[in-house]
This record gives sequence, C-alpha cells and structure tokens, in this order.
Amino acid sequence: MPVIEITPRFLRFPYGESGHFLLLREGLDLARTADFAQFCGDNAEWRIERSAQGDLSIEMPTKGFVGAQNALLNYQLVAWSLRGGEGLVFDSSAGFTLPSGAMRSPDGAWVHSRRIEALSEKEKTEFLPVVPDFVVEIRSLTDDRGPLETKMREWRMAGVRLSILIDPKERTLSVFRPDVPEQTLTGPEALQLDCSPELPGFTLDAGAIFAIHSASL
Repeated sequence: MPVIEITPRFLRFPYGESGHFLLLREGLDLARTADFAQFCGDNAEWRIERSAQGDLSIEMPTKGFVGAQNALLNYQLVAWSLRGGEGLVFDSSAGFTLPSGAMRSPDGAWVHSRRIEALSEKEKTEFLPVVPDFVVEIRSLTDDRGPLETKMREWRMAGVRLSILIDPKERTLSVFRPDVPEQTLTGPEALQLDCSPELPGFTLDAGAIFAIHSASL
C-alpha cells in the first residue's frame, strides 16, 4: 500500500514589520520541549527564547551593524579558544535549556570541554541541557536595558560563572558573577576586561565593539 505523505498545516501570521511572518503548526503545545523545538525549527530565521514561566521572546533577524558587533565578539572568543581554551564557543544560534526550564540564546557563550563531553549524543542534537561557563549579551539600539539586566541575573542564578552585558549605547560593561555584587564599568575601564580566572588569558576588547556602534550612527 503506498505511503501517503501529508504536508503539515501551518498557521501563518504576521509579526513585527509588514511582510514578516511566523509559522505555527496546528496542534503544537509550546509548553512541551519537543513542540517548542519544532516551532523554533520551523522559524529558524528568528531568534526565539522561552522564559521559565513559558513566555516567548521573539526577535527578528539582526539588523544593520549589530551583526558586525556579534561577529567581532565571537571572533575574539573563538581566537582565544583555539589558543587552548579547552572548550567550545557558541554564537546566538545556540540554545541552552536552564534548570528553571527557560531556553536562552546568548549572543556569545563558552562551555568547558569536560561538560560538553558529559552530554549524550542525543543531548548534543537538542537545545543543550547545560549552563554555559561564560555568556555575553550585547545591547542593540532597540533593546530596553531593564529586560537585559533581568536576563543577566537569570544567567547568574542558573550558575554561569561569568556573564557580561555589553552596552555600546552607554559604553559600559556590566559584570555578573555568582555570590558577588554586579559591577558596572565605565570610561577606560570598560574598554578592555580581563576575564580571568573564569577564562584564563582572555581579554574582552569591548572598545572595538563600541567603535562599530559609533560607526553605525
């Protein structure tokens, strides 16, 4: 008997600017991990996150110079990692499932090799069920700072050893570590940040990212 393939039916609805759409398969329950993963796969061009409460955060593809800032950030991390960082660098396309049930995708992340090796082959093909050792977020021109700060505290509560919020608009760095008051650096202190001991030998060149922001204005 021939196999009949049925094309999934999608609900297609506008999001954000005119001409942009999200696809939702009929019958999906986005509270279920597998269904949420399917939704993200069907809308791979979007950056989708889920909070611990199940609320979705959806961002359109990166605009303008933001992509250049993200590329420079991850270039710095990859260059350091290749010099012996003993781990893997992930860009904003990677999703991490936190103990709270939230699924987050930072602009840049690093995970130590021993924690990657502890994952099963199946886990490596899903949103990674691991808390990164290091994460970085970059504030874009359209981002409100408040929600970003809340997200950084969520990373810290999840157990991230070092989290950094780069704010090119204000030319500041906000640094988050477990059991340590958060610190905001300004002026010359915000241009170069030694990320030891969490990332031995890695210095974040935020000044170069600030320069891209200035060029975009």
